[in-house]
Amino acid sequence: MNVTKALIPIAAVCILLSLALTMIVYDEPDHLEGTAVGEGAYESIKTDLTAEDMFAAGYKIGDLVRITSGGKSYTTTFVAGFFGIGVLGGYISIPDDGSRDMLFGFYNANVWDTTGVKEGDKIYLDYIGQDPNYHKIPKYLQGITNTYDGSVSPEVYCNFRVLEGTGLKEDTFYRSATCWRVGMDRAPMIADMYEMAGINSIVSYGDHVESVEKCRERFGDSYYPVTLYDSGNTSIESIFPNINVKPEEARAALITITESEGKTAINCYLGKDRTGIFCAIMLALTGSSYEEVKTEYMLSYVNLFGIDMGSEEYEVLGKIMFDRYFYLLEHPEIVEYVGDFDWSVIDDYDFDLKYISELFLKEQAGMTDEEMALLMERISKETI
Repeated sequence: MNVTKALIPIAAVCILLSLALTMIVYDEPDHLEGTAVGEGAYESIKTDLTAEDMFAAGYKIGDLVRITSGGKSYTTTFVAGFFGIGVLGGYISIPDDGSRDMLFGFYNANVWDTTGVKEGDKIYLDYIGQDPNYHKIPKYLQGITNTYDGSVSPEVYCNFRVLEGTGLKEDTFYRSATCWRVGMDRAPMIADMYEMAGINSIVSYGDHVESVEKCRERFGDSYYPVTLYDSGNTSIESIFPNINVKPEEARAALITITESEGKTAINCYLGKDRTGIFCAIMLALTGSSYEEVKTEYMLSYVNLFGIDMGSEEYEVLGKIMFDRYFYLLEHPEIVEYVGDFDWSVIDDYDFDLKYISELFLKEQAGMTDEEMALLMERISKETI
């Protein structure tokens, strides 16, 4: 028997099967219509569409969705929460609070001001394709764990470290996740770290004074952050996560740094966004390079999400969470084009972080020359 001839029919069948498979047309998700029913978290728009509506129509997490409302259209990503949304990224999201109504918004932009969509407006959803970055950030999308299992050091788990940079005062500023959330096992661990490091002041950007009393009830008056609070050496504010939305809060936040004394710990909920941008600005103002500032900023993603430095995920997140952020601070006018901005402009962009930080603080946040001078005196090795 000629084996070659015997294989020909099999090969022909395989080719025909392959061609048939390529001709299969998979159904795209259906067009959906909903209504804007009010304001949602982080100044997004709450719709009357639910996650069940999205899934029933064939949408999958990670899909690109074209949202049309008020005569304008916006490209968004269907996400399961706020992790995975890049700077100025549009999203149609399942709410974090467990409620049903989907949220439509843009990270770092107030959609009530930028889109013109109001309560009662119709909202139309259409499928575009797959978000090109979504599958590249799997560890980030998994979120974090709030239970310590010993797989990393306590410092890594708590995102705790001394802030170091070229011109920054040495062994003066520390950063971490919050020490004020009684429901997080990080909090008492961080309190012990503060005490061991000899922290004199705490500046918190993601909590409320009520959190102090909850800590007092749970851990007692001897809880180290509570002792600093009782001695008048803490500042607790709830800063909006995206400082470009409310730049006046950035001014207040950095004036608080100016007024702190001794070794100062800076924190917010996880110590990566609000804490991250203020620490990045402090480093930039005191002369750290773009590479130095970005590496320090991205260390929070390494610590909290287990992302490997230098990996594709690390590089993608660096572009969408750091580079875009500083470009936005330098070019606030791009918020007017929210949802349609071409981010390829940052691929070879020369970031002057010191210039960007000064520009933002003076022109948007409204810091005076005197306030800037006091800040520099507080944070720099030498008065600049």
